[in-house]
Amino acid sequence: SDEDQKAFVTIAEQADKSEFVGCKSQFIGMFGNSRAQQNSKLGRELFSFASGKANTKSNLDPSFQHNCYGGNGITGRSKEYLLKDRTIVIGRVGEYCGCVHQTTDYCWVTDNAIYLKTYPDVYRFEFIYHMFVMMDFHRFANETGQPKITQAPLLSCSYPIPSLAAQDKFISITKQADKSIVYVTYKLVSAILLSMLLWH
Repeated sequence: SDEDQKAFVTIAEQADKSEFVGCKSQFIGMFGNSRAQQNSKLGRELFSFASGKANTKSNLDPSFQHNCYGGNGITGRSKEYLLKDRTIVIGRVGEYCGCVHQTTDYCWVTDNAIYLKTYPDVYRFEFIYHMFVMMDFHRFANETGQPKITQAPLLSCSYPIPSLAAQDKFISITKQADKSIVYVTYKLVSAILLSMLLWH
């Protein structure tokens, strides 16, 4: 029923938020202390970003090969690709500005998003993704009219540079959190399906 579906969505969202809060607490605990902050640099010293490009309608179709990413993740399938290697996209305009997503290899990134162009080998790719999520880039949104962010605040932020071992440890923590979300979702689906069988 609609009530069952709404209940499932609400509980699943709460589980997701709970895991995010837990991971953010871990991130701050591991990398937000004064010692970690001493080993940090500004974004402009570490990263370069670029804006995506608009895609044409003739280049978009569900049957095409490559993922097309916008500000809220995958928006469709593209015949051509803009980037050969996987990257990290950050929503640039609209409701989802500041949202962070990983891409696949051989993908297109639209002009609704900014993407990570280069990064130094002091970082694991997966750690950069989680670090960007924890940075909450949406707070930099210009709320006059349509929300939007530019590259400027991304480049002026200070980013910790933990050891690769510490990065690997945090990546492992996030993987465990992901597994927990999958398990909770499985249990919720099972409970709702059982309820539907018994009472409907």
